[in-house]
Amino acid sequence: MELSVAELIVVMAHTAPTRPLTVDRAHQVMQLHTDCSTDYCGLKQAAFDALVTAGHMMPDSCRRH
Repeated sequence: MELSVAELIVVMAHTAPTRPLTVDRAHQVMQLHTDCSTDYCGLKQAAFDALVTAGHMMPDSCRRH
């Protein structure tokens, strides 16, 4: 995963994005925010939502993210 400095700053933030994430960016965010909870990390929640919408993930109703 090669990111520019500007892209790295964006994917390392924890605030929700102002625009929907692409599937590729959502995958990057999920890989970089493995220790974050979707309850507290708006960016990871947006990535999770984007991947569910795209059919790349299926939420498990028994687990927290």
